[in-house]
Amino acid sequence: MSKTIIPPKGVYGFDFKPTAQSLFSPTTLIGKHICSLKCFEKENILIKKLLERIRKPSTKEACELNNSFDIIVNDGFCELSNKETNFKTEVFNLGTPATPAFFYGRFIFVFDPEKKAFYPIDLRVLFFNNNYALIILPGNIIVKYDIKGVSGLGNFLSLTAVPDGYILATDIGFEKQAVYALTRHFQKLFETNDFSKFNISSIDGIVTHEYANSTSYALDQYVPTKSGYKLE
Repeated sequence: MSKTIIPPKGVYGFDFKPTAQSLFSPTTLIGKHICSLKCFEKENILIKKLLERIRKPSTKEACELNNSFDIIVNDGFCELSNKETNFKTEVFNLGTPATPAFFYGRFIFVFDPEKKAFYPIDLRVLFFNNNYALIILPGNIIVKYDIKGVSGLGNFLSLTAVPDGYILATDIGFEKQAVYALTRHFQKLFETNDFSKFNISSIDGIVTHEYANSTSYALDQYVPTKSGYKLE
């Protein structure tokens, strides 16, 4: 793991070739490059939309971005600043304070801590069905894509297979984790904190969450059903 500390605030630019460290990070061992999916997988409506709507910029587009904008970063939140007018343009933020990332136009950019610049990425698919697709970005950032668009879920921690799908855990910052059920539907089950812990049974798919409430410890149990997970 890189020990580089990214400053919480700063002004950065674009770079269109990542460093070797970013290019061969552990993320490249997780998921599958979208262009490497099988023909029938590319017929999935969400995968087809991803291939049509998200790509790397051309050389001309890259030069235009570099000449037009600075990237302002504040605690992982990014926005574009026009170099001539200083007018701020909001972007879809997908990253975390540790690894800022954003979606703009048809491109996704991730911060390279060595070059201290943002570079465009290729798409790697972690999981998909007819309702949503999960993309993993460099820095182990998980992004969800569905009919509503893209949204960031935090840094990847674990993916546990259960009988009807998977349970995903991500680091969402501030010493919290988020736990999701990936079945036919995408469900956020709960968030943890310093005073809670969870367990996943790969045999029956039951997820337990133990946490402190106002008076004592409570235990929630999430059980898989035909329509998704429910709290018992």
